[in-house]
Amino acid sequence: MKAAEKDFLASGKAGAESERILGKLEQSPEFRNAETVLAYMSIPGEVLTGGFLSAWYGRKKLLLPLVTPDGLELREYRPDCLVPGYAGILEPGADSELYMPGDVDFAFVPGVAFSVDGQSGKVWRLGRGKAYYDRLLASLECRVAGVAFPFRLLDDIPVDPWDRPLDMLFL
Repeated sequence: MKAAEKDFLASGKAGAESERILGKLEQSPEFRNAETVLAYMSIPGEVLTGGFLSAWYGRKKLLLPLVTPDGLELREYRPDCLVPGYAGILEPGADSELYMPGDVDFAFVPGVAFSVDGQSGKVWRLGRGKAYYDRLLASLECRVAGVAFPFRLLDDIPVDPWDRPLDMLFL
């Protein structure tokens, strides 16, 4: 996966591919009907969300995860309140408004790899190994989408008993 990511990033296609993928997400009824959306601040190799967040700021309530010692808190996105957090990733400051998982109408999340079970249609996500999103996803009651560059789709990934399948995948 690291070699595929390196090749993809070297191709210079990340910006255009991100716009294409997020354009599909924007057209989904789940996103269109949601008032409060849990998103993420991208890091290299993930679908780029900076422009998306700016475009939707003020039109939808956008939440971003804030890494704490106990897991992820859901904080309101405001462009003027982002600070470097865990691993240097921009996060809302601790003074941003706190939301509960039940407040989220729709969520989309990144991953290292994804697979779609051919029989059940379940979408599985492989994270970075810290289980931050695993714990968060278990608490969400809304529909959840994965967003990823196509090279991240694999035939099969390891699935643990605590993994929650996602509802959809945008590639």
